[in-house]
Amino acid sequence: MNRRQLFISTIAILTAGISGCITDTENPQEPHCNGTAPPTIFNEDDQQYDIDILIEEDGETVLSNGYSVGQSNENDEQTQIDVELAAETTYSVTIGLSGTDYEPKQIEIPNGGGLAIFIEDGEPTVDTYPACD
Repeated sequence: MNRRQLFISTIAILTAGISGCITDTENPQEPHCNGTAPPTIFNEDDQQYDIDILIEEDGETVLSNGYSVGQSNENDEQTQIDVELAAETTYSVTIGLSGTDYEPKQIEIPNGGGLAIFIEDGEPTVDTYPACD
């Protein structure tokens, strides 16, 4: 192989290699995340609570269970609930915190998200959180 052929081959290999690294910055790809993350309890208070959770879909009970949760700390120690919820489905969530019942909340779990139960200043709130970033 002469110098000219070697030079052309090297340029061709480098061009092919570099083109594989170039991305379209104007249209970035969205991460593909299907399904839902497990429901999670985040306790922001510095005390332990007994919490009763009722999750229903179209009047049918999906989960009815009680938990004792301590404070979630900087190490992300939250309580994950072992129940599978469907994405893009609306659930009714009722919380009972240390003997106090709260009104049911209707919430839709997004694809790639999870159900979050936050406890702060002795008050529970229900929301969703992104599981995929």
